[in-house]
Amino acid sequence: MVIIVQYMSVAERTREIGIMRAIGAKKRDVRNIFLLEAALIGAFAGGIGAYAAWTLGQGINEAIFEIASANAFELFLTDKMTLFGCVAVCIMLCLLAGYFPAKQAASVETIEVLR
Repeated sequence: MVIIVQYMSVAERTREIGIMRAIGAKKRDVRNIFLLEAALIGAFAGGIGAYAAWTLGQGINEAIFEIASANAFELFLTDKMTLFGCVAVCIMLCLLAGYFPAKQAASVETIEVLR
């Protein structure tokens, strides 16, 4: 889904990319803008997903403690480093998915876009 969002962003912002290139932005700068956008999408999505998983796991653990108080156990064991690792993997996957749209944005010809 990140690839689709990034491709749509590139398609909608071609004029903006042309203006940036016309005032002196390098191809690398344009590529980095779109890679940063992909990383932010990954960070927010990973953070929301990790928080939702942690909250759901804690709720299920509480339900187990209420139902089986004598033989209670934790079904979901969540370590903070595991959650951070999941967010980091999500960021890396979004960066990987956003690389080709960012490369396409960097290769936009300034003259063609500004016509």
